[in-house]
Amino acid sequence: MDRLVTENTVTSGAAPRKGFSADAFRRLSTKLAVAPEPPAVVVPPPAPIPPIVASNSFQQAPVVAPLAAQSVHTPHVEVDAFPAPEIVPAPEPVRFRKPEIPLTEDQLRKADLARTLIDMMAASGGTGQPQERALAADTLLELQPDLRGPILVTLAERVAMMEAPPPALVTRLAINEDLNVSGPLLEEGQQVTDQDLLAVIAKGAADKLRLIARRRRISRVVSEAIASSGDPSAMLTLIRNQGAEISGAGFEALMQAAKSDADLLAPLCTRQDLPAYLALELFWTAPTQLRRYLMSRFLVDSEALTAILKIKMDAGISSAATFQAPDKDSVIASLGSLIGENPSAGFETVAQCARISPATVARIAGDKQGEALVALFKVMSIARSEVAALLQEFSSGDHPLLNPERDLEELQAIFDQLSFNKARFLMTYWDWSSAAIGPYAKKR
Repeated sequence: MDRLVTENTVTSGAAPRKGFSADAFRRLSTKLAVAPEPPAVVVPPPAPIPPIVASNSFQQAPVVAPLAAQSVHTPHVEVDAFPAPEIVPAPEPVRFRKPEIPLTEDQLRKADLARTLIDMMAASGGTGQPQERALAADTLLELQPDLRGPILVTLAERVAMMEAPPPALVTRLAINEDLNVSGPLLEEGQQVTDQDLLAVIAKGAADKLRLIARRRRISRVVSEAIASSGDPSAMLTLIRNQGAEISGAGFEALMQAAKSDADLLAPLCTRQDLPAYLALELFWTAPTQLRRYLMSRFLVDSEALTAILKIKMDAGISSAATFQAPDKDSVIASLGSLIGENPSAGFETVAQCARISPATVARIAGDKQGEALVALFKVMSIARSEVAALLQEFSSGDHPLLNPERDLEELQAIFDQLSFNKARFLMTYWDWSSAAIGPYAKKR
């Protein structure tokens, strides 16, 4: 009871009773005024992180075992709740490896000898004596039938890079049946003769034809053989090769192939050295956009062209003959004769008015795209105001001369861009081709 009274007295701030000194009261008050210190918190050291070991085999680093050794509580998680992503291994790079051919001890020995001879020939290319190179080449020719696999490929690659390799060795390697051996020489070997290349082309191997067509320099005789091979891929490679010299006969063969292969048509029409007479012959096979390109590329206006065309026209008329230009009504009537069930009845009349051959008129009448027709209008001096009505008439009816879906405004624009000389230029080459006359008659 006394203790309870004493505590109440201290708490209420009353004067201390006997048995509780002032010093004890002050010490107790001081302790109560000071805030109690928070309990010390011991932070455990972090768990050690296992080292990351680099590996190329996609193996998972061993991180489970060290974590299990620590006293760390981990909440339980169902595995099916978060399925692990499927790891798809990277695909193996594609490698083209030559089949390894088992070699006998004698072949291995001869391969080492061949390597020595190759190194000697490469080292003495500019300083060695001709007799030394000749003997080394002849020795290689003797060893060549026994060489197999990579050593034969190495020999071909080194020979292809030489400035003056032995001709006999070049020929032997260039005509080798193995593409790994002959390929470097057929594509890069500048010392391979045209005779060797023609011998390879004659065998008709498509892969070797393409390698030859990629050569930096191709003579006309070789390009003509490739153009006549009938291989579309080799011909396309040849057309795109600006280092290839193509003869007239070669272009003729390519043109015939392009008429049935659309992939060859555009590259051939855009080749810079394509002759004009062949370009205007390809005009009949080309689509609309390519036709406009050919016309813009080969048709020009100049005073010299006017003089040349006049000479050409005068040369086709005998001294006793005179040409009477038909009147407007006769021209329109002759064009109207092309529309109907029998357009051939008017070929002769139109040919006389346009001063071209009936064969050219027949070719124009058989073309449904219309560019050739507006060129015919131009050489027949049809007025611009009458072209629209004529085009509408030629694209309608039971027997239209033009494709009814053809854009007539585009044809009108082509007519406006054509001059009389440009149209006459077209008719000149078309006449030579259609009638098989002129300087290229023998090539038709």
